Amino acid sequence: MNEINRTVSSRLRNLRESVDMKQGTLARHLGVAQSTVCNWEHGIRNLTPSHVEDICEVFKVTPDYLFGFTTIKNQGAVLAQALDELARLKNVNCNEER
Repeated sequence: MNEINRTVSSRLRNLRESVDMKQGTLARHLGVAQSTVCNWEHGIRNLTPSHVEDICEVFKVTPDYLFGFTTIKNQGAVLAQALDELARLKNVNCNEER
């Protein structure tokens, strides 16, 4: 198994376990057999592009996170937080100048 497959397998299992979800529950959400989820988590089978999309939607992560290209689970949420903080700081600075 190559490094990316190892990462995907590990992250998928960690994501599932972090929300106390059983393989069978995830399988039902994705419309696959429990054995398919097991095979993904053990690196026996590769995810299809549509399953990558579905898994990312279920766990609110990006494909970049799932494949190990970043450690940030949801870059959109991080960007939104940063923009909110920037707006807050700008508002504070504007109020201080008055």
